[in-house]
Amino acid sequence: MIKKDGDGNMVLQKITLGKARELADLSQEDAAKKIGVSVYTLSNWERGKFFPKVTMLDKIAEVYGIPKDMIVFVGEDE
Repeated sequence: MIKKDGDGNMVLQKITLGKARELADLSQEDAAKKIGVSVYTLSNWERGKFFPKVTMLDKIAEVYGIPKDMIVFVGEDE
């Protein structure tokens, strides 16, 4: 998401993997299938237990319809 800061400059807002999935209106099951991983793996990525390989970032960004540099890989509670 792109927002403006206090000076009117455009700033790329970072979002978590889980939030990106929700904004793409996908269930974990649907997203996992489109990305090509198990629901267990996707769940662990979203909770920050494990992180996807760099080679997976393009596919994740494609499925969620956002730039890959917009996604922050941390636990949902952080």
